[in-house]
Amino acid sequence: MIRTNDTFKTSVNIKFDLGKKEFINRYLPTPSHAESLIGLLKGFTNSTNSKAHMIVGPYGTGKSLIATIVGGIVSKQVDRETFKSLQSKFNKVHDEIYEELNNVTDNPTTYLTVALNGNEGRFRHAILNAIIRTLNENEIDIVLPGQNGKIIQVVELWEEKFNKTFKAFKRLLAENDKDFKLWRLAILNQEKEEIDWFISIYPELTAGAEFFVDYQTDFISQIKFVLDELKRKNLGLFIAYDEFGRMLQTLELIQVHETMQDLQDLAELTDHYEDNLHLLLITHRNLSQYFRVFQEEFRNEFQRIEKRFKSYYVESDSFTFIRIADAYLKGASPENIHLNDVVNQLRKYPLFPELNQQELEKLVIEGVYPIHPVTLFLLPQLSSAFGQNERTLFTFLESNETGGLKNHLKKTEDYYLPSDLFSYFFPSIHDIDVSGDGLESLKIYKKLISKTPELEKDKIKSSILKMITLWELSGLHARFKLDTDFLMFALNIKKEILIDSLNQLVALKAVRYNRVLGYWELQEGSSFFIDELILSRMPNLNNSKNKQVKALENCLTKRFYLANEYNDVKSMTRYAEVQFVFEKDILDENIDFIGNRTSNKADATLYYVILESSHHYNELVSKIKEIKDDMSIFCISKYSFNIVKEAVIELQVIDDLLKDVELLNQDKNLKGELTLKREDVVYIIQEFISKYTAYNNDCDWIYNQKEIDVANEINLEKLLSDIMFSKYPLTLEVRNDSFNRKTVNNMQRKAGYKVLDHILNSYDQNNLGIEGQGPEYLIYATIFKNNHFDLNNLDNLQSVELASLREDLLNYLENNIQGNLQQFIEVMTNDPYGLREPLIPIILVALLRDKWDQLMFYRNDMYVAGIDGETLYKMFEEATEYQYVYYRFSEEYDNFFMHLESQFSSYQNELVSKKPRVIRLSSGMLTWLRSLPRITQISNNMSEEQRTFKELIRKSEINPQDTLKKLFALYKEDIEFVTRNKKSLEIHFPMYLNSIEKEVNKVIKVESFEDARNWAMQQEPAIQKRNSLVKSLLKTSGAKKPIEEFISTFSGVEIENWSDRTSEVFNQQLANEYKSVSNSSGIDEKSIEIKYNNKVKSITNVELSTKSQTIYNNINRMIRNAGRNVPREEVEYLVYKLLEEIIE
Repeated sequence: MIRTNDTFKTSVNIKFDLGKKEFINRYLPTPSHAESLIGLLKGFTNSTNSKAHMIVGPYGTGKSLIATIVGGIVSKQVDRETFKSLQSKFNKVHDEIYEELNNVTDNPTTYLTVALNGNEGRFRHAILNAIIRTLNENEIDIVLPGQNGKIIQVVELWEEKFNKTFKAFKRLLAENDKDFKLWRLAILNQEKEEIDWFISIYPELTAGAEFFVDYQTDFISQIKFVLDELKRKNLGLFIAYDEFGRMLQTLELIQVHETMQDLQDLAELTDHYEDNLHLLLITHRNLSQYFRVFQEEFRNEFQRIEKRFKSYYVESDSFTFIRIADAYLKGASPENIHLNDVVNQLRKYPLFPELNQQELEKLVIEGVYPIHPVTLFLLPQLSSAFGQNERTLFTFLESNETGGLKNHLKKTEDYYLPSDLFSYFFPSIHDIDVSGDGLESLKIYKKLISKTPELEKDKIKSSILKMITLWELSGLHARFKLDTDFLMFALNIKKEILIDSLNQLVALKAVRYNRVLGYWELQEGSSFFIDELILSRMPNLNNSKNKQVKALENCLTKRFYLANEYNDVKSMTRYAEVQFVFEKDILDENIDFIGNRTSNKADATLYYVILESSHHYNELVSKIKEIKDDMSIFCISKYSFNIVKEAVIELQVIDDLLKDVELLNQDKNLKGELTLKREDVVYIIQEFISKYTAYNNDCDWIYNQKEIDVANEINLEKLLSDIMFSKYPLTLEVRNDSFNRKTVNNMQRKAGYKVLDHILNSYDQNNLGIEGQGPEYLIYATIFKNNHFDLNNLDNLQSVELASLREDLLNYLENNIQGNLQQFIEVMTNDPYGLREPLIPIILVALLRDKWDQLMFYRNDMYVAGIDGETLYKMFEEATEYQYVYYRFSEEYDNFFMHLESQFSSYQNELVSKKPRVIRLSSGMLTWLRSLPRITQISNNMSEEQRTFKELIRKSEINPQDTLKKLFALYKEDIEFVTRNKKSLEIHFPMYLNSIEKEVNKVIKVESFEDARNWAMQQEPAIQKRNSLVKSLLKTSGAKKPIEEFISTFSGVEIENWSDRTSEVFNQQLANEYKSVSNSSGIDEKSIEIKYNNKVKSITNVELSTKSQTIYNNINRMIRNAGRNVPREEVEYLVYKLLEEIIE
């Protein structure tokens, strides 16, 4: 028979339990209480310590008990024997608390414990009323300032407005032998007896209302007054405000500022006024957390106020609870459990690591029976998360409600299982709001029992669901995984019964076993049968070998292995990438090993070879041993692909299903269920892949045609380092992880452009002209400064790697004066250098800087001009599209080049001022040629020598070196010939203009252009109006350049933009227009001449169209009608102006 301790009490109320010795006698020292006890006691024993305290902790952690014990001690309500009993509990357990308990008894001041709990109204009223109540309870005669005035004010109000009440009051005075005037005088003199009498009879006169003083004046002054009065009596106050958080939670917005100020003032008063005031606030959270719904200003203010208190945090202490539960349960040792089995289970699952073997047996297994050990472990976790005052560790022991321990003991002496706690913490699951954070498991449980009500009727299935739900809510999977064995122990069920129930729950989509994490969890399934859905999609799957390889690689937990030792020495990252390959591809020689590495940008490749048939294993090993590739490592698993093939296919189908939006929209839970199914499938595949990384006899390793021993991952990475040291011993060390890599981000790339620009244009300056501490300086420092790389002393480089690379580049250049840009990249990326791509443009230009001006680049046989850092980087990205030519001009060219510079240097573009000599010469000649009039540039109507000179200069844009060589070949014997041709082309245009003028005079048969204009003026007005030759000549009157004006007007094209064809058309048009004038036979009958002011205007007489007649009628009507109020002279002048402006 299990008995309970009837004197056991689970909850504490400071107001009612102060000084009761049973609490002290039953108190067990708890580690989580130590800090708060020391802090509180030191406040009483040493005036320099803080006297404003705050204890924060979850429900049921003994916060109120601490306040009750300390309050009992400092109020001297604990008898000596009980106090000694308490003190002895800390002797040899906690010396500091033991010492402080000794010290606190020496304090001569007796502290009255002022207890408050929860929301007792406005903070200042609650504090003052509690103080008054405590003073009255202890029969201490102190009248707070304001009480007497309030009483007089109330009585005067009765006398003035409530005559009936006033008469009743006077009757009570008479019945108590009191004279009104003498009583009033006593009140004014603050006589405590009379004030207390009035407060006692006040409810009788006011229908039960209590007398209330509104201490609206100075809250702190009132408390100071009390403290001063108590100081004279050698008394003090210990204010303990329990459940202070409840007051804050119900605080109205309009009271926030007042409460904050009062709380701050009270804390400051406590620590800085007299020593006879101590304050303790007890909450479940920090103050600022109660104000999440308020604006940030309030939260921050409460956070500052909180710092004025010394805070202590207490946690749920399971060991203390075990001892209390042991004290509460006074039954005999359990007879219906197998002690050894439970002991073994607790060894397997160390739920209570702080207890030794004897404590486990005597307390956990026997002492607290029938509470199951897992229940004992789970209960504190749930209490911290979901407990309230009525649901704590301790109230559980005496609870008669469903799920409570007493209720359980009335029904059975069997184990109280952890699943039984569900009913205790969630007695009405259907009424619980599960929308909050951290309640996802409870939400799923609620849906499961709503969808399948019979689950609640099946005791075992219900227990499993509740157990999983509670475990997930408590977040305990990280400590003990809820696998089948643990469930069997926790629920005290036989394994076969448990497995059968679990299988049924799986079929109902209520639970699933998480293969990845290794525990059971709740599942909210969809309406689809997932396995059938997957099978239905399999026939349509494109299940190629490439798809299977991709699926396997997506399941790799590690895709890259680093050559760590090599990387440390060279300050870079070289690695091998993992790739799967089927045996058939190796046997059929379908693999491009080098191409794979290039496309994947890996330094080496680790091939996981997939065995498709165990019969081919020996043949496969032999074939791999024939492969000659020193950057490929092969790992061959002895496990056939057939064991995982179905899972690989399933994974591909699931991935396709997860992309089917239309299907997923049919059931909101389908995506989640497919995702969970995918996790299971991936787990199976990863189990297969793990064979390759087990480094045991299940795999054979082959490298460089030999079988090797790879014992572990460290061994593999050592092999990779050895390979890299052998392959790339002369890799330049560049300590810049952001730049010395396969690919770089845009910021680093732009920094590379800038460094390259400095190498091209400022290579002779200190630090290449790079200043500051930006990414470009880091590139400069790590490539040039750290490696003593001097561009002005390239033949004496200190770096062995750079010297060797320059030698190889120069040898290649001397032997290949033209070629492809890709060939430079291959020299630098292949062994023994193996440089990363972003480094190549910078290091190549730098190492060949003394030869760079003699290198020309072409794309599609077109010269690439204006090369800068950004252009060069882009050229290297498409290196196969660019060709180079290395030009080496001998000394015999020097005089010729100097002569060209004397003629054309003034035309050079500033942008090429620091470019190679060839580029400067080409730029000068091209700029000069383009400065000439277009007719001069393109006309062929000149000498052969002039045409050849122009053509060679034009070709210098495409191939400047070839142009200079040809110019030299033509004019080396007569350098001045260049000068003559240049001058002849510069005077070509004025001569050409003069020839046109002569041609015009010749056609018209006059001596000068002025005569030609006079000829035009003599023509009839009709001809002047219609003939373009005559009209154009007339328009030159007054022009600064009459011949150019005539040409532009007559041909419609500026003379500077003429071509040879334009010239031909001009001559033909000139002849035709002159002929037209010559063939004219006087005045046309249809012509009308108007002569005025020595002018003659010709108009053709035509029949008006309908539209023209309408215009005429409108104008005529407007002039006649509007002209009635206008002088005739103005109307005539108006018609004259129209004639002048419209008629040519």
